[in-house]
Amino acid sequence: MLKKTKRILYLYILAVLVAALASCGGVGAAPINGDPLAAVAVSVTPPSVAMRTSAVQTFTATVTNSNMTTVNWLVNGISGGNSTFGTVDKKGNYTAPTFVPIPATVTVTAVANADETKSASATVSISGSSVPGSTTIAPKTASVVIGDTALFTATVAGSNKAVTWEVNGQEEGNSAVGTITPIAGSNDQATYTAPLLVPDSGQVTVTATSVAHPEQSASAVVTVTPPPKGGAVVKITDPLTPPTVQAGQTQAFQATVKGVSNTAVSWQVDGIPGGNASVGTIASGADDTATFTAPRLLPSPPTVTVVAVSKAQPSAQASLVVNLIPVQAVTVTVSPDPCANPSAVPINSSVQFTAVVTGNKNQDVTWQVNGATGGNSQIGTISGAGVYTAPADVPNPAGVTVSAYSDAVPAVSGKQNITISQNPVLQVQLAPVPSKPPAPYPDIPVGDGQEFQATVLGATDVSQAEVNWLINGYPDGDGGIYGTIDSPPLTSGCTTTGQYSAPLSIPSPSTFPVTAQSAYQTTASQSINITIIAAPQVTVNVDPSSADVPQTTQQVFNAQIQGTSDPNAYWSLSSSQCTGAACGTLNPTGPSPSTTYTAPAQGTPSVTLTAKSEADPSALGTANITVTCGGPPSISIYPSSATIQAGSASPLSFAPIISPCGNQSVNVSWQLGCISLYNGDPGEDCYDSNPVGGGPGCTQINNGFKVCGDRANDGSGVYSLDYFAPHSLYTNDFAANVCEPTNNGSGDGLVPLTATVQLQGCPQQGCQATACITVTPP
Repeated sequence: MLKKTKRILYLYILAVLVAALASCGGVGAAPINGDPLAAVAVSVTPPSVAMRTSAVQTFTATVTNSNMTTVNWLVNGISGGNSTFGTVDKKGNYTAPTFVPIPATVTVTAVANADETKSASATVSISGSSVPGSTTIAPKTASVVIGDTALFTATVAGSNKAVTWEVNGQEEGNSAVGTITPIAGSNDQATYTAPLLVPDSGQVTVTATSVAHPEQSASAVVTVTPPPKGGAVVKITDPLTPPTVQAGQTQAFQATVKGVSNTAVSWQVDGIPGGNASVGTIASGADDTATFTAPRLLPSPPTVTVVAVSKAQPSAQASLVVNLIPVQAVTVTVSPDPCANPSAVPINSSVQFTAVVTGNKNQDVTWQVNGATGGNSQIGTISGAGVYTAPADVPNPAGVTVSAYSDAVPAVSGKQNITISQNPVLQVQLAPVPSKPPAPYPDIPVGDGQEFQATVLGATDVSQAEVNWLINGYPDGDGGIYGTIDSPPLTSGCTTTGQYSAPLSIPSPSTFPVTAQSAYQTTASQSINITIIAAPQVTVNVDPSSADVPQTTQQVFNAQIQGTSDPNAYWSLSSSQCTGAACGTLNPTGPSPSTTYTAPAQGTPSVTLTAKSEADPSALGTANITVTCGGPPSISIYPSSATIQAGSASPLSFAPIISPCGNQSVNVSWQLGCISLYNGDPGEDCYDSNPVGGGPGCTQINNGFKVCGDRANDGSGVYSLDYFAPHSLYTNDFAANVCEPTNNGSGDGLVPLTATVQLQGCPQQGCQATACITVTPP
């Protein structure tokens, strides 16, 4: 009875307080002549635009229903924008970024200074230069039956298109998640083969990473499924890549069928069984193979679809797009072994010739010597594999012609003229690697180096391919005055590399020859003049040199390094206002030509970003970073967990951390949840009706009224909240809550403390965070 009386008294007092507060009333905006003021409105023109990278577009903002017509311009929510998404000045002049952002559409927004809740936006679609190394993958999703394959194509911006492939972070995958195999001869395509068992999650991630820029990658999600029970699964197994077929030419296909006993298929072209003259024809062969013959007149667009249809279950089909191209001119190119000297082929020696046929898939050729198929003993013979054997005596004339005639188009041939000699005649070819313009006279800074490649043509074995290196005529560069060359022993082939190291000071003369001389035939040699120049000064600039980065958002910085061919830098952060992660983070820290800075979630420090040249650590550049209020709306509680003894006279203190940081003063609604251990009386886990114990405890904000039980306590986010433990902790019954969903048997009671804020961008219930309080027995 006493408990019931106290509850009624409490509810009465609460009703009186609510009524008193209501009597204070809020004051609304006064109408003029009985009509409310018209709301401020903003419009932006043009509302949408397509631009190239680095281009400039002027936007105009119009503010109505206010004498204050100025606006604040933002790009993707960032005041003034940044180098990643583009910048906008106070006059609305938007400058697109140097590289296409991801996504390629950004939003330019004008916010009315008269009423910051009123704004208007324009969308900007950006095309042009992509970030070097930026990578995309196609398709982004795929579904594969266990054991089957899927083709992926990676697209990389820049000159180096090569990528590495991973499955679930494993290079080239494994038997558990499937394997990824690069397509032979391609640097941007790979075939994923699903495992024989469905992975635990049912999905795997295929990732392509740029070789030139390992920080750039793209991923696709592959769903691996078991074969359907009782159903047919059709797959065109050959070729793996979409084929290209010339008009009138053929292409072979093969299909496999799983899930049914009858594995036969029928073939269609663009849905037409067997095809026709307009789209091309397809003829079935043994073992579910087929031969497609492209039409002589190409359709528009020049693509057709080849379809394999299960005869047991016609609804089960597989298809493949075929690209059609006009008839290509057939050419034959004949090349000798790269170590042969065509101008002096010794008697009784052999030379391997290679023929490449373009414009026709049939690479077969017929070999002739001086017009005679296979040649003869007087002029030399040639095998069907292109191996030419010189005669026992020098013919008259000594010059002969090796020809290859296309078997597909016999009227087309390629040829190579050679000269038969009594003895080997060596020829040395020398070139810098890579060739530096203006070749072949590279300028080499003091202390720097240059690789050279020497090829000895006509060498019949490794002993004849050895070279001696001379620098200005000296084997040792005159004691190193003109530099030195380090060359590994030649173990095979006819090409030798030499790594030249320039002296530390400019010699006199500064221009002199580097020579590769045949060790077997010293009269055969070749030289390249080089010039030793002063070492360029290494300089580092960071782009952008300054940036405002909102909390939790990212900004890419690039090192622009001059005076060295090494573009990489080591990256670091420093500040007098923070340390460690409180200053933000970098990925990577080096060596890399660029890094991505991520601003911290709390605080607005000023930070210095430093890039040190990998080639010359004494050369460095800096950028100034100012962390600003921004990022997605959120709230967190510090600390996120704490322990207090029941009956403690000292409270725990909890602080709200609100993002964006400019919203710290907004109202925070605090609420205790029900305690997990209590005395078993109904409601006693949620509300402390007994002044000597039980319930979840009480809260207090800024020395205001204590609010006990699971009731809200509101206050400004600038104030911390004090939590007071219940007087006693009962362990009679357990009640599950988010902090203790199942009884952990510790004998402690856990109390959830939830903080809620209402900010633009939060879900309907607001942005929330929960801390867990452990109440221990007294």
